[in-house]
Amino acid sequence: MPINGREIYEFNRQAFDERVQEFGWSGLTYANGPKSLIDTIDILQPYALLRLKLMHVVYIFLSETERKSVFTRLEAAIRHYIDVSKLTVIQVTKLQDELRFPAGEISIEGVSQSSCTKRQSVERKASDSNDSLASLESALNELGSLIGLESVKREVRKLVNLIQVSQMRERAGLKLASTSLHLVFAGAPGTGKTTVARLIGAIYKALGLLKKGHLVEVDRSGLVGGYVGHTAIKTKQVIESALGGVLFIDEAYSLTSQSDNDFGGEAIETLLKYMEDYRDQLVVIAAGYSEEMEEFLASNPGLDSRFKTKIGFENYSVTELTEIFENLVVENDYHVAEGAIQVIRDILDAAKDDEKFANGRTVRNLFEKVLMIHADRVADFLNPTINDLKNITVDDAVELERDSTTIMG
Repeated sequence: MPINGREIYEFNRQAFDERVQEFGWSGLTYANGPKSLIDTIDILQPYALLRLKLMHVVYIFLSETERKSVFTRLEAAIRHYIDVSKLTVIQVTKLQDELRFPAGEISIEGVSQSSCTKRQSVERKASDSNDSLASLESALNELGSLIGLESVKREVRKLVNLIQVSQMRERAGLKLASTSLHLVFAGAPGTGKTTVARLIGAIYKALGLLKKGHLVEVDRSGLVGGYVGHTAIKTKQVIESALGGVLFIDEAYSLTSQSDNDFGGEAIETLLKYMEDYRDQLVVIAAGYSEEMEEFLASNPGLDSRFKTKIGFENYSVTELTEIFENLVVENDYHVAEGAIQVIRDILDAAKDDEKFANGRTVRNLFEKVLMIHADRVADFLNPTINDLKNITVDDAVELERDSTTIMG
């Protein structure tokens, strides 16, 4: 029986919309058409999407034997337009001829007998793809909602673009350049490195690069043992717990040492071995101060070759630090007086040049300290009101300022 373009896409509407979203052409929606295959080709002019749609048709409606012949013509036709961003009417007609599809419909014997099973398979794939797209969008939205970190957000977006384009090239049968997914996060403590590492795991999972996308956080103490042979065992156990996700090594530079009795070097050698053995199952993010991380990478040629992408985390501005404090207030159902916010800002401005200052970590310490001051004050009330229980006053902030030396780190 003849099957026209609308019938082809009607039952597979989710896959249609997913493909449009995948390639970023948000202006094109299913509501635009299509009434027949030739109309579809005319509407979906961009090369990459056209190729996917036609191959999708081939998979659904042709037998395995028939596919081979059609694929040969399909690939030949598509390659003819590989450098063309838009197809003209003449090119569409020529493509139709090369594919030997009738201009208005595709007639294939026996479609009704097998289309149901194939439809279910396609729908499952479409559902999985939609879930992945939603997960990717959710992770990127969460990244975008973080205070500050503008340069980090740009670098992650570039990384996502690189991965997605590489996946498009792979589907198009093009050669792939060798790329490393391992990352170096360089910056001071409290600048959001762990939070972004967790989101990288979610992003890589959504892109199909990691099975689980979970985060395992560790430092030197979790990798280095106290005697010969113990370090390799500890490091292997940590790596195995991170398979399918991200291993985040904080203060990774502490693994390097000039001492002959130090076992940090053994941890690095073990790590490098397993990064190679499990390169499709493990992503490692090494983090620490910028200068120290440069020394870390230079300490072993294997490190520099595996950690190709370095993302810098700048210190937060006073305005951003104040905003982080205000977010903590709202998230924990408190309210801070306007005058108190100015005092908090002054505390942060004075503290940011201290060598022990730790950005967001310091802000959290400050918040927890002011809660203790607030609680000490309200605890003496006989019948505190809701406002009493919520409000952080100017006096609370002033009391914090007197003892602000305790909030560092």
